Amino acid sequence: MNPLKKESGFTLIEVLIGLFIIMVGLLAHAAFTVTVIRENNNSGNYTEASALAQDKLEELINLPFTNNTTHAFLKDVNAGNNSAAGLLTITAADVDHREVGINEFGNFGGFYTRTWNVWDVAAVRKDIAVIVSWQSAGGSVKKTSYTTTLMRKRIEKSE
Repeated sequence: MNPLKKESGFTLIEVLIGLFIIMVGLLAHAAFTVTVIRENNNSGNYTEASALAQDKLEELINLPFTNNTTHAFLKDVNAGNNSAAGLLTITAADVDHREVGINEFGNFGGFYTRTWNVWDVAAVRKDIAVIVSWQSAGGSVKKTSYTTTLMRKRIEKSE
């Protein structure tokens, strides 16, 4: 007679515990993947918003300093925002100039809002802040801003 051999292997409980551990790891990996995708999207939005702000700032810098009638973009429309803190506001009532619903190229049809505030600090100086804002997928308002100071160039008369 052959004595019964002891079979080696895994019990049902051991298999279930192993599957549970693998499932917890996969769920953690899936949650991390979703976070990575969301943050990549946010990063892309910040990059596009930064480019929009820099483009507008360069456009404003290249406008004539004193010609506010033809180039109203450099006009200080709202004196209520003339402070360092007020320059960075984005609410419609507090901004000097606003472009709503622009895309990453500065054309209409996107979800960015580009605002800029001008502060006539002195006859020879203007402070400018360009703010690009958008609503994130989570519902919060995100923004990026750039500021600069424009100085009137001194024109020397030659005799």
